[in-house]
Amino acid sequence: MTPLIEIKNIRKTFGAAAAVENVSLTVYDKEFLALLGPSGCGKTTLLRMLGGFETPTSGEIFIGGKNMRGLPPNRRPVNMVFQSYALFPHMTARENIAYGLRVVKTPPKETEERVREALALVRMEKFAEKPPEQLSGGQRQRIALARALVKKPKALLLDEPLSALDAKLREAMRAELVKLQKSAGVTFVIVTHDQDEALSVAGRIAVMREGAIRQIDEPRALYESPANKFVADFIGRMNILPAKRAPSSQPSQPSQTETITITEMREGDALFNIDGLGLCPVRGDAAEDAAVAAIRPEKLTLRAANENPAPGECCARAKVTDISYRGGETLVTVQTENGATLTAASANKSRNIPPWSPGESLTISWSPEDIIALAD
Repeated sequence: MTPLIEIKNIRKTFGAAAAVENVSLTVYDKEFLALLGPSGCGKTTLLRMLGGFETPTSGEIFIGGKNMRGLPPNRRPVNMVFQSYALFPHMTARENIAYGLRVVKTPPKETEERVREALALVRMEKFAEKPPEQLSGGQRQRIALARALVKKPKALLLDEPLSALDAKLREAMRAELVKLQKSAGVTFVIVTHDQDEALSVAGRIAVMREGAIRQIDEPRALYESPANKFVADFIGRMNILPAKRAPSSQPSQPSQTETITITEMREGDALFNIDGLGLCPVRGDAAEDAAVAAIRPEKLTLRAANENPAPGECCARAKVTDISYRGGETLVTVQTENGATLTAASANKSRNIPPWSPGESLTISWSPEDIIALAD
């Protein structure tokens, strides 16, 4: 892959506070990258420095191999789509798209042709003569995208572009963004605090916290193999319990304690003492300084109290403490006999039969492959 944007040791301070702290990042040509993190993590500041709307305190930004130091937004090979869309209310959709081309004195015939192509790209030809007030939120967003793409930037920077839309439309527009990015063949960098949005649109995601990138990876790798407790907790739902690596002298054969069954240890497994569960094997890489154990709710299986787990699984006896119906799934919160609180996601396979009831005793089981040991 060819690097398009190279951010090298970028730092941005506002007074004594550092909004972005020593960030280095490469964005590749035609890539869809998401900057994801909670409010105040520095993601929007980083995007604004890319666009030339903020000046780095230190560090360098290269786009297409050219140093952007001192270049204003209108001289950078990128365009930005703002959260508010910032369409001119007194102009039609067509005029909004054409505005940037007219500012740089693009010949009228070329302007007309490029505006027509941009309208077709976002499938808004029928709405070309309407002012923004006569367009829906999704339509206004498409016009804002077309206005940004019509100048043929090397990269499009999107600052929370879907946040103003209702939930149903936002979900539909995610798929539209992915199609548009592929059709346009332009690098997209999107800022969002919505993890579902990032997971569904981006080829890679950079998770930020306190001005720094905590992990950058493909969506599946971020979700299934988080690098630390913060990423594990921020991406999706996660059960996290304090844990401590057990001495290597612990038994490696199946054993039954008061509440948990240990499966056979395999070569390479690490044994952890997990609060509220007891001794559990962790299959796969485990951080040497691991202080917590984590498992996704959908990786937990709920069984009747007298039902045996599948071969190779660990299990614990527990009692249901809370039920949360979510349509396609039910979140079942349980407490083990040793006091661990866990949430399991149970698919609603039957329309008429609730899966569990508060106060019901059951067995909760999991595979050692699905437990992750992480640094705190």
